[in-house]
Formats: sequence, C-alpha cells, structure tokens
Amino acid sequence: MRIRTIATAAAAALTMGVGTAGTANAAALATTSCNAEQVGDSQNYTAYGMTAGNISQIYNGCGDVLAEWIWNYSFVKAHPNSVVRVAIASAGYQGGAPVDPLSFSTAYTTATQGYVVDSILVPIHNASPDSWRAGAELDYSGCAAWSSQHYYGNGSETAGPYAGCNDWPNVNQIPWTRP
Repeated sequence: MRIRTIATAAAAALTMGVGTAGTANAAALATTSCNAEQVGDSQNYTAYGMTAGNISQIYNGCGDVLAEWIWNYSFVKAHPNSVVRVAIASAGYQGGAPVDPLSFSTAYTTATQGYVVDSILVPIHNASPDSWRAGAELDYSGCAAWSSQHYYGNGSETAGPYAGCNDWPNVNQIPWTRP
C-alpha cells in the first residue's frame, strides 16, 4: 500500500507546473484534525496532446473519502474553457455511479480556488465492500481517468489506476476487482 500525505501531493503538484495557488488548499486540508492523506496511486488525465491534470483519492482520517483534481497550469492557460467533473465512486455504492459529480471550469476554478478542486466527502463505509476510486471526466467527453481502487477493509490497492473512454459515469464499466 502506498500512502502519501497531502503535503507531498502538493509538492508533486508543483512539479506538474501547478504553481503555488494550488498548495494553499492542499496545505489547509493537510492540517485538519483528521490528518488527510492520499491513498493509492493517482492518475494523470491527458487531453488535447497534454496533461490536463491529475486525479487522486484522499482519505481524511475521520472515515471519509473524496476525489481531488489538480489542474496542470499549462493546460489551464492553453484551454481556459475546459470543464472537469470530479467524483468518488465505488462498485459497492449506488450501483457504481459516482457520488454527486461536481463540475468545475478552468476559469471558475483558478479564479476562486487555485488549481485544486475536490468532490464531496463520502463516508467510506457507505459502500459494501468499502472499496473506492476517484474519477475525473474532462469536457463531457465520456473519457475518464480513475485513481487506483483502494480497499479500506485492509488498506490494499485491489486494482491500479485506469484511463479510458465510454466508462463515465459508472465504475462498473472499468476494470474493478472485488476485494
């Protein structure tokens, strides 16, 4: 199992060219009383010939999980009207449908939040089994990037990161390993 803290993820975001605007959100999340941390492996999303951003799964240490998207600074500058939908999903919850996907445009996100956007928090035990992936879809394309599948029952990764088309919005359409 590979676990990185949000502070490490923020440092990695800097190497993606995100800049310091995104680190404020990551630093704030890292200092919560729940000790949030990235679980599993994240996945880059490539579109229009460049990396648009990175999706990862964040466990907040208090029993909740969320999806976190970090925009690539160069992509935002080149594609100022792109929209990303960010969600957390489990085959063991709502038939595999992502939990309330949230949409963020590059212009809105960078003007209000910097380069980091998060999905809603979902209690990990709302799914049975409690195995989750974080996902992102760009420009309503039907193509998505998913983080690795993390099983909270024993802390293992049961499937690696995935990217493909015609698999949004249901995680049952992608490789999924039942823990």
